Amino acid sequence: MSLRSGSGSAMGSGSGTATGSHSPTGVGSPARKKTYKNIPDGDKGKKKREDEITGIRKVKREEYLLKKRREAHTTQSRDKFLEDIPENAQKLWSENTDEELAATMNFGSLLELENPPIEEIVTAGVVPRFVEFLSREDTPRLQLESICVLTNLASGASQFTAVLVEHDVIPPLVNLLSCTDDDIREQTVGALGNIAGDSVNNRDLILIHGALLPLLSQLEPDSRLSMLRQASWCLSNLLRGKPSVDLEEVRPALPVLQLLVHFDDEEVVKNTCWALCYIVEGPYNSVQAVLELGVCPKLVELLHHPSGKVTLPALQALGNIAAGDDVQTQVVLDSRVLPSLHQLLMKEYKRRIFREICWVITNISGGTPSQIQAVVDANVVPFLVELLYIADFEVKKSAAWVIGNVSGKGTKENVRYLADQGCIKGLCELLPSPDLKLVLMCLEALENFLKMGKDDQSEDNVFVAKVKECEGVYEKIHNVLASGNRDITKVAWRLCERIWNENEPDSD
Repeated sequence: MSLRSGSGSAMGSGSGTATGSHSPTGVGSPARKKTYKNIPDGDKGKKKREDEITGIRKVKREEYLLKKRREAHTTQSRDKFLEDIPENAQKLWSENTDEELAATMNFGSLLELENPPIEEIVTAGVVPRFVEFLSREDTPRLQLESICVLTNLASGASQFTAVLVEHDVIPPLVNLLSCTDDDIREQTVGALGNIAGDSVNNRDLILIHGALLPLLSQLEPDSRLSMLRQASWCLSNLLRGKPSVDLEEVRPALPVLQLLVHFDDEEVVKNTCWALCYIVEGPYNSVQAVLELGVCPKLVELLHHPSGKVTLPALQALGNIAAGDDVQTQVVLDSRVLPSLHQLLMKEYKRRIFREICWVITNISGGTPSQIQAVVDANVVPFLVELLYIADFEVKKSAAWVIGNVSGKGTKENVRYLADQGCIKGLCELLPSPDLKLVLMCLEALENFLKMGKDDQSEDNVFVAKVKECEGVYEKIHNVLASGNRDITKVAWRLCERIWNENEPDSD
């Protein structure tokens, strides 16, 4: 399969599948809206994903329903196929069903090549004819072959998908969701999935044309597995994107997702987790609607699924729920997410998974004092501090946000605990980062430690000594003074005063 990451898509023409996938990112991440929950000292407590929450937007199947039917179909070289485009295009308008079918299959074969000439086919002006063939109920084979061609064309660049939409491909495809032919319905689902995965506008247009309910009817318990996989992926694409879909418009999908998340098939469960993840990217009422399905415990259970393709969307869904209000965060906690995250942190390091783990914990640590204490009690902090030293930058950044949250909103005991785990040096090492938000957070976290040390009864501020022990910290803090960022400069000068008794010039 040739996958187009980002939402969902499928290709047809004797090929044409769809599967869901996503690509995560860490704390503060491309397809999620950052929603911050302010906590003391300006630290950002909670955030929804804005980075790389990607799924399989478009798919070209190399093996599909028609593969076995094509075994007798003569294969030709790419050059020969290209030479035959004008002749095949002419045959599409021959009014001879056999010639129309043969020409359609030839285009389908061309689109099954490793580098299909989608642009050449679209510019040949054949799209309107294939759209017309969708209504040829007297010739179901021609319908099916045409859907496959259109599915594969929709797996290309947005400019080519736009041509299909401009020629009103969506209404006849939605009508075909009610066709009695299983193969036609399944390929139609793939075509709609590709179109929906191309853009939010296409997603909304498909929903406006009433595709949701007939699509949900394909997700019956007695549906064949290939349809369940295809339709669950297509559904995830109809829920994906910013701005988020209107919850009321897609509410009928919720009970279906509630059942599918328990299905015993990796691909169906993966697609379902992404669908839930997309919904909880939305506002409070969307998150609440998913919580009322009671799926949080199952999402936590799926963190231990043997496939990371399931673990990843389950993590992202839980992280977006935890980014809600404190009550919603508590539902995630009550589902025993922290013990599961602790177990995941003990496994082999995987950048994307560990980044998501840190992001979920970040959102929990941006909550109430009892929720912060739960993070400390879960014994995950030592792992996060270790990540500050050994992980990839994006994972380090995600782990640092947890430290920042706890230092800004935790108790004195929590802050001392962080220091005992060795996080001060890790924060100092992140100060040269080009990410100014991260730099500001690290500076504020260091200031939180120094404030806590000042509040202690001891004569010397032990945390000042810990900061001074960090290699190159004097240069690092003075270097950020040149960042040009007013907030960073203010905090950096306050640190200079606390640590080295240096005052900001002209501060008088």
